[in-house]
Amino acid sequence: MSNEIPPRDSTGAMSSHPRILVVLESLRENGAVRMMLTLLKEWNAAGLAASLFVVQQAPDGDLAVVPEPVAVTTGTRRPARVRATILPGMWRLLREVRQYDVVVSGSEIGLGLLLGYLTARITRRTFVVAVHAHIEATVQQWVPRPLRGLTRAAIAHCDAAVCASADLVPDVLQLGVRPGAVTVVRNGISVPEVLARAQVGQSPTNADSPIVIATGRLSREKGFDHLIAAHSEVLRDGIRHQLLILGEGPERPRLEGLIRDLNLTQTVGLPGFLANPLPIMSAGALYCLSSIREGLPIALLEAAALGVPILATRASDAVIELLGDGLYGDLVEAGSAHALAAGLRRLLKQPEGRRDRSAQLLGQLRSYDMEAMCWTYLDAISAAVERSSLRTSTTTARP
Repeated sequence: MSNEIPPRDSTGAMSSHPRILVVLESLRENGAVRMMLTLLKEWNAAGLAASLFVVQQAPDGDLAVVPEPVAVTTGTRRPARVRATILPGMWRLLREVRQYDVVVSGSEIGLGLLLGYLTARITRRTFVVAVHAHIEATVQQWVPRPLRGLTRAAIAHCDAAVCASADLVPDVLQLGVRPGAVTVVRNGISVPEVLARAQVGQSPTNADSPIVIATGRLSREKGFDHLIAAHSEVLRDGIRHQLLILGEGPERPRLEGLIRDLNLTQTVGLPGFLANPLPIMSAGALYCLSSIREGLPIALLEAAALGVPILATRASDAVIELLGDGLYGDLVEAGSAHALAAGLRRLLKQPEGRRDRSAQLLGQLRSYDMEAMCWTYLDAISAAVERSSLRTSTTTARP
């Protein structure tokens, strides 16, 4: 599965690098958007020609902040329905793509993927897909039925796929992508940057009991309903604590109803989207990843960098690897409120042992370095462009 990587010069910079256009459906905050913005920021800082195209102007709200000096072009001037977005978005994207060597879809689903694929093929540019989650489950949950076949086809015919964890690779191969075109580049963070951001803003200071923190989009695969039920079960055991779930999404009404039904309005908070949740995360007695399925969440890496003890479901091989199969944090069965309750019960009763394991996990983060991730991602994209160029040259040379 390894690819041929273009050489670097003595400073570590690429001796040649492609001009990269990253395409996203919108700037609505999620792990995929944050990761692509991080890559663009670092590439721009290194002097690479890399820009962002956003198909839709999303409504104000839970939007990611675009860092300097990332340049952004928007397909639509204002929020619009999908049908009203496709034609103007594609027309503007076609004009933009011609300035670049490679189109990178920042997600495995969405209009960014579909329009990115079409415009890359029309202009004969290399097309790369960033895969952050299990494809089939994500397609079934988020993609409208008429677009599911097109979504699978766009991935199947990509020139390269870059997966956030090894357990996402089988989904890509099953669609027909060649093994040599698939690369694993796991997510990374800058620990000093995380610690600095944790100092900017207010953390809860009036809590009279330990706070369990969870973050993420309020959607079914995050398993927040299981976490709320687990919280209720542990409270019935007499173990006082609070639960704070930071994020926004379509599951809010259902989760709010569950909180009311279980009489938890005094102990569970859903404050919504926060542009910088790190100050609150740093004050948590425990960070909980309750997901049914995952890739490698940036928030989990951030919690580790902050030294917050971690309870996580076995939602992916990447999560299990990060936590050393339970050595650096507690792992429980995914999709089970009782398993989460057992983990909460165990960790809330033993506060002294939690911090020791968190210190060990901080050492583990050295292999999840942001700078290394950015260069490795660039290597994978550059290799895809090189392979595409060789194929084009071979085809042109045939009589």
